[in-house]
Amino acid sequence: VCISTGVMLAIWSIALWMEAVHAGEIQSYSKLAAGSFLAALITGCRPPVFAIFIIGCFLVWIPLLKKERLHQKIKFLIAFFAPFIPVALGMMYYNYMRFGSVFDVGANYNLTNNDMTKRGFRLGRAGNCIFEYIFRPLHIRATFPYIQKQEVISSYMGRVVADLRLGGVLMVTPFRGLCIYPGNLRAETKKRGCWPDCVCALPWA
Repeated sequence: VCISTGVMLAIWSIALWMEAVHAGEIQSYSKLAAGSFLAALITGCRPPVFAIFIIGCFLVWIPLLKKERLHQKIKFLIAFFAPFIPVALGMMYYNYMRFGSVFDVGANYNLTNNDMTKRGFRLGRAGNCIFEYIFRPLHIRATFPYIQKQEVISSYMGRVVADLRLGGVLMVTPFRGLCIYPGNLRAETKKRGCWPDCVCALPWA
């Protein structure tokens, strides 16, 4: 539930940012702020998914440079960054009340078989992880559910903790086109914006 909610918030935040920025210009400061607010909520669901904030920065960078007056740039930055403040304060207060530290999100109290305090970073796992998460082909069969989840197979001499996956993101993403609304994509996008595409992508996400 947490992972799915985080991905859902990520899709909505990117959609709002794209709606707010069109043709290199800011069309709606409210949508810009709403996208940032939803992106901030991701930290309470699945912090790694918050990496989509990088996409947001790229989306708004050009419109920011086009602003000639200082007060316009300040208004722009406030709309983009201000929504993160209340969410951050709320999360830090929650962490402090529950774990005694504003920065402790509970990893030190994980009682499952995955001790997050001892995982670290190992180059021996890096290559296999890149393949699994980006390039691994799909396992397709003739019976439901047609696309089968796959275990991560690794030659790493140690423990690899990973979820079952359908395939790499480059292999899964093309299938999103099967559920996009019919009709001319460019014409529909101009008329309705990017929301239909993003909403239809939710099942595949």
